[in-house]
Amino acid sequence: MWDAYLDTIESLILGELVGLDSATKQAIWLQTDDGTDWSVENEDQDGQDVPIVCEDIAKYILDGFVLLAATNWTNKRIEKYLERELE
Repeated sequence: MWDAYLDTIESLILGELVGLDSATKQAIWLQTDDGTDWSVENEDQDGQDVPIVCEDIAKYILDGFVLLAATNWTNKRIEKYLERELE
């Protein structure tokens, strides 16, 4: 079911991106791997519009923030489950 969870989270992120203005989406996209590559390749071109690739943004947020936060999150149930596995 992990793929279904990832797809659901990515869909939720994409839904949130709709409410952001273009400048904010561009700023986030420029932090992605593809955005950084594009920035380096186009640094000498003034006035060129920065593309917006929402799927790249969603993946960047999912991997770099959501899953990272989930990795570090715990509660008593999780701790109890992990303790059972160690026994």
